[in-house]
Amino acid sequence: MTSLRQKLLIGTVLIIILLGLLVFYLIDQNINDYIFAETKADLRAKSFDIQQYLYNMSRQYDDDFLKSDTLHYLQYDLERQFDFRIWLNEINEEEKYQPPVKIAENDKKSKRLITSSIDKALKQQKNLIRLDEPDSTNSNIIMHFPFYDQISVDAQPVGVVGLEYSLQKEYNLIANIRNVLAGMFLILTLLVLLLVYLYIDNILTPLTVLKNSIQNFKPGQTSPPVQINTGDELEELAQSYNDMKSSIEDLFIDLQQEKGRQKDFYENMTHELKTPLTIIKGYADMFPRVKSKAKREKCLNHIRTETDRILDLVNDLLASSKSEEYHFQIEKKPLSLNQLVTEAMDLMEVKALSHEIVMNFSAQREFLLKGDSDKLKEVLLNIIDNAIKYSDTDVIKIMINSKGADKVELLIQDFGSGFPRELLIDKNTEDNDLDNDKDLFLKKNSLTGNGIKVSEEIIAKHDGSLTITSIPGQGSTVKIILPGIIN
Repeated sequence: MTSLRQKLLIGTVLIIILLGLLVFYLIDQNINDYIFAETKADLRAKSFDIQQYLYNMSRQYDDDFLKSDTLHYLQYDLERQFDFRIWLNEINEEEKYQPPVKIAENDKKSKRLITSSIDKALKQQKNLIRLDEPDSTNSNIIMHFPFYDQISVDAQPVGVVGLEYSLQKEYNLIANIRNVLAGMFLILTLLVLLLVYLYIDNILTPLTVLKNSIQNFKPGQTSPPVQINTGDELEELAQSYNDMKSSIEDLFIDLQQEKGRQKDFYENMTHELKTPLTIIKGYADMFPRVKSKAKREKCLNHIRTETDRILDLVNDLLASSKSEEYHFQIEKKPLSLNQLVTEAMDLMEVKALSHEIVMNFSAQREFLLKGDSDKLKEVLLNIIDNAIKYSDTDVIKIMINSKGADKVELLIQDFGSGFPRELLIDKNTEDNDLDNDKDLFLKKNSLTGNGIKVSEEIIAKHDGSLTITSIPGQGSTVKIILPGIIN
């Protein structure tokens, strides 16, 4: 494929050649016409000198003036003076022009040239004729004019002077001028081509930069903006492209973030669904073994409650998918944190017993706060479920304490294996020399798929905080701080 640069250069070369040829032709024609006009003017001036010379000679030779020998001598003398071919003809009554006296019988070329000139002079009634020799590249100017042997108003011409002037010198001059013009044209063409190439390169280089940027542009991969400082439409085009690229990159980032929100949302929803399903399965498995009517009713109540929670979660999922708002909403209402913990422990009782784990709960008093009971219960269920499944503990302690005048501290503690050392960090030191007997913080985002992230989000929406500390081999503690209602 021919590039735009090549097309512009080829087009420019063709235009320069055509314009150059036209200018060259016009200059050549003007020079040619000028030289011919100057030569004719010079010949006309010399014709007056020749007429004056012949008039003087007619007075000197008198009756012998028109004799053949005299005319031969006068021709020779005139040719010597003026350095071009001259012939003299006598006029008689039978024929206006006599054959040139100097033309030999075998000089057919000159005779034909002179005869042609005389014929043209008779037809065009001009005394200055330009003839091109058919068998030569040279041109000749032929001039005829009468001469007199006396000066009077009614004087009759006694003869005709013929001049044959070769334009060989002028043509050599024109050839030299043409060579100079050709050289100048070649140099000028190369210079113009160089300037045009630089100009085209100045235009196309920014376009090439812009083209490469467009070809290499891939959403999601940051790339520097195109820098074009030409001060014209190309700079405006580059700025428009940069704005478009920035908009596309922002849109791609938004799409990636939205995709991440969708992924997190569905992962969280999956985890949220998993907890009530586990509870339902636990109580459904226990139901046939329970003999007490009260306990059987309790199992059925838990199954109904968790089934309703699953339906609510599914409805939330459908509503979020329809509205394309992939984030959960909370509805804060006054609630008892003590009661919420009791309900969560009651729901996880079966699973804890299946792992031979005892759950203990203690609180200084009744703690009230404003929050979303379902979401906060989900946090408690996630944390207790993780402690049951992963801590290898035999006791889980849950405590509620005051934390200042308007804060509530909820602690969920196990005494199992704790988190691995590589997941822990001491926030008060910059090294990794971890003390086995010191509570260390769990690294942020070190756990996935355990409901920790969604639990942190729920607590954050309640203007609280959630931190996890652990001592390897001794257990872990989840601390939740929430704004409380003073009572």
